[in-house]
Amino acid sequence: MRDIFKWGIEFTQKNKNLDWFEIKRESFMPLLAINLHHLLNGKVFIILSDDDRAWFCDYFIYKINCSQTRPIFPFFKLNALYPKFTNTTPKEQIALICDMLNIVFDDNIVCFYIGKTGTGSYALTKNFENNFLWIIDDMIENSFYLSSKGENLDNQLIELTKIFDSAINAVLFEEVAL
Repeated sequence: MRDIFKWGIEFTQKNKNLDWFEIKRESFMPLLAINLHHLLNGKVFIILSDDDRAWFCDYFIYKINCSQTRPIFPFFKLNALYPKFTNTTPKEQIALICDMLNIVFDDNIVCFYIGKTGTGSYALTKNFENNFLWIIDDMIENSFYLSSKGENLDNQLIELTKIFDSAINAVLFEEVAL
C-alpha cells in the first residue's frame, strides 16, 4: 500500500493535463490527506464559495457523489442548509449560522471554501477549527493557493475535483494509506 504522497506523484504523472499541478502538488497533498482523514472519520463538509465560484459547489458535490460503487459522502452546500446566506450576510447573522451548524452537526464540521478572501463565506470559515481552503489570489497559511491569472482557473478546479475523487477511491479501495 502506498502513501498518499507517492500516490499523488503517480497520479500526476499518469495525467498529462496536470502539468500545472506538478509544482503545486507538495502544498496540496498534505491538505488532501488531512481532509480525507476527516471525511473517512465522519466529519461533514460544508461547501462555500465566493460568488464567482458558486457553480463549483454544485459541480463538486455532484462529481463526488455520482459514483454507483461507493457510499454517498456528507458534502453540503451552505445555501442548501440556509438559503438566506449570501456573501454580504452580516457578522452577527454569520455567528448564528455557525451556532446552528454546530448544533445540527455536533461540531463535526469541515468548512470547504473555494474563492477569494474578503467574503462572508470566507469569514464564516474562520469560526471553525477544520477548514479545507482553496484560496484564489491570496496566500493564506494552511490553504491551497490558486491564481486567477494565467492558466484557466475553472479547469484547474475541475482537475482538483478529479484528484480529490480519485484519492477517495484510492483510500476506500485500500490502494493508499493516510
